Amino acid sequence: MKVDITFKQMDASEAAKQKVQQKARKIERYGLTAMECHVILFSERHIQKAEVLVSAKNFRAQGVGNTSDLYASIEQAFQKVEKTIRRYHDRNIRNSRHEQARA
Repeated sequence: MKVDITFKQMDASEAAKQKVQQKARKIERYGLTAMECHVILFSERHIQKAEVLVSAKNFRAQGVGNTSDLYASIEQAFQKVEKTIRRYHDRNIRNSRHEQARA
């Protein structure tokens, strides 16, 4: 999976990059083809925001996390994306099994 990380209005930290890489590896297990992940981390006043965009063939998921802690924002955004991907993945499996049962 290709992972792009953008820091806006804040300094790039190696720990934040590692956290994003770790979370991106976790969503790779759903096996969507040609998956890309773009993460935007930025700060507005006292709020840290993380925006995660995952693109795959015929599929796109987005999650946003807003908290006072950057790592909690990353966690929150990836949880939303993972939930969306899991629903998409489960629906595809359910539909393919249903079609196989008909044949």
